[in-house]
Amino acid sequence: MHQAPEIKLQLYDRLTSGNSYKVRLLLSFLDIPYETIDVPLENGRNKVDDAYLALNPRGQIPTLVHGDVVLWGSTAILAYLASQFDAAKTWLPPQPVAIGRIMQWLEFAQNEVTSGLFRARAIRRFGYLGDLEQASRDGIKGLRCLTAHSGSATGWERRIRPSPTLLASPMQPWRPKADST
Repeated sequence: MHQAPEIKLQLYDRLTSGNSYKVRLLLSFLDIPYETIDVPLENGRNKVDDAYLALNPRGQIPTLVHGDVVLWGSTAILAYLASQFDAAKTWLPPQPVAIGRIMQWLEFAQNEVTSGLFRARAIRRFGYLGDLEQASRDGIKGLRCLTAHSGSATGWERRIRPSPTLLASPMQPWRPKADST
């Protein structure tokens, strides 16, 4: 079990963000209290000011603030939360091979799957500019690769480790949303 942080975490996010959802999911799994700071969307872009850009020069979400620690990007935040608050080291095991395998699939989720499925969803649901058919093809290609290397789209994590790891969260935002893209 973890010990609740002495300094409350602040998570800059938006409910419609799949990458923010990954972080909220792990925070929930680890039972970590946090404050949500909404970053609104305006004309297809995050509406941020100079103060936010000082925290996150990319102007994207999510961003986590924990005392003096400021991290942006869901993969970096997930690794930090698992390392900092999971005393059992279940979510990010300390073994180098396990870390490497987890990171390679996080990279896969961040690139091949997210780029296709996210783009398709953003084009269809939020009016982003882009080629919906190509984005859908890219998403399907990523999911096919995932399935080919795991035996099923839902059993891919068990090939790496029998207990849950950070791999439980990167695909979750896209499972319920893939059907709506």
